[in-house]
Amino acid sequence: VRLNIVCFRYHPSGFAEDRLDELNRRIGEEAIVDGRVFFGMTEYDGKAAFRPAAVNWRNRPEDMDLIVDVVRESGDRFR
Repeated sequence: VRLNIVCFRYHPSGFAEDRLDELNRRIGEEAIVDGRVFFGMTEYDGKAAFRPAAVNWRNRPEDMDLIVDVVRESGDRFR
């Protein structure tokens, strides 16, 4: 069985690599509080990452865009 799983991280240019896991975990926690989107967190290749359910049959392209927008908004605040 092959799963279609998408994982991604927020990685602003110039941000220290050793602080990215902390930043991404904080963004994940903020997304839950924000409530506009929901996605899980995971560890991928030893790094904190977001794991949205991109294969949900009810998702629309604009739902995926909103996840990216929410991550960017939070990431920009926490940098």
